[in-house]
Amino acid sequence: MGQLFVVTGPSGAGKREVLARVEKMGFEFCPVKSYTTRVTDSKELKKEDKLYERVSEDEFDKMVANDDFLEWAEVHNHKYGSKKDEVETALRKNERVVMEVDPVGARKIKKEMPNAITIFIMPPSYENLKARLRTLSQDEVDTRIRIGKKELEKLLDWDFIIIYEDGKLDQAASDLVRNIKGAL
Repeated sequence: MGQLFVVTGPSGAGKREVLARVEKMGFEFCPVKSYTTRVTDSKELKKEDKLYERVSEDEFDKMVANDDFLEWAEVHNHKYGSKKDEVETALRKNERVVMEVDPVGARKIKKEMPNAITIFIMPPSYENLKARLRTLSQDEVDTRIRIGKKELEKLLDWDFIIIYEDGKLDQAASDLVRNIKGAL
């Protein structure tokens, strides 16, 4: 049986950026696609197209009703979910499975799959987090900072914590690989 690793952290912490660097470093893992109702013109979704499957609100709600998701959440007015069967199939193939989800989803996964290893990526400061969210509206930044502060108060929920400082992407990626290898 494979091992599930759940990478989480506040919005703007750099989770996706760190995972992309880990992949470029040649570290092999099986990523899990996220199903989302988020609009398709998002620059972020276009860059990471292979990690997302866009579905309508109705399609998403049907998947929820069918209990298709290992976890799902509404985050910043968009729904995201990870299909249970995709994760289970990869684990049965003895894959090293890595999911990137928000902290709410990570807690749901940990409850469903207690052997999952959770890794929290965080910025070095609130000011740094605000700077990373600079392309968003002030209301969105305020909301994400408020939620991020609440998450940073719950650091004991996670198996590993990585601080991703600006300019130290390689270090954060190396820390992530070290934590994954150390947990195997």
